[in-house]
Amino acid sequence: DPSINQAARAFVDQLLTDERSAVEIMPVRLLEPQESVVVLGDLGVGKTMLLKYLASVALERCFEETSRGGMSGGRTTLSPIPFCMSFSSGQGGRFEESMVAHLQDLGLKDVSWNLLNSLLSKRQFLFLLDGIDEIPRHYQLEVVASVSAFLRARHMSTRYVISCRSPEVHGLQACFFCETLLRVNA
Repeated sequence: DPSINQAARAFVDQLLTDERSAVEIMPVRLLEPQESVVVLGDLGVGKTMLLKYLASVALERCFEETSRGGMSGGRTTLSPIPFCMSFSSGQGGRFEESMVAHLQDLGLKDVSWNLLNSLLSKRQFLFLLDGIDEIPRHYQLEVVASVSAFLRARHMSTRYVISCRSPEVHGLQACFFCETLLRVNA
């Protein structure tokens, strides 16, 4: 969708601030191999568009590698494939089931957990998870724990960016206490 690409590109020059060190970084640096990140920001500041921007850039890198037939520039691994998912539907349950349902909602009706799990085991993914704070409070701990367990079981190479309005989401700090906390600057 060209409008998503255009709007997402607005983040090229926007800075994010590390909550702990107060260091400002460019959003594209979130695609470099590093630890995973929780992005904080008030309503309407652009967290969703930031994730769309990251997905757009990550997809471009994957397409470039495919067209070249592999890596270049001294890189030893392929770029991770972005997997974007919003929690705005507000459902509880296992993260694996939510991913399959999300892909089916996008029109991939034949996707099963076995197929998705097979893909996940063959290639590195970058999970871009939007609006974890939009999950109803009575489901938050269950969903956050399920997401955390899934990501940690996927090995240390699985990276993710989670967006949230507040670090006070039930269970968020307990499950993702080591991650870098970045704030979207208004």
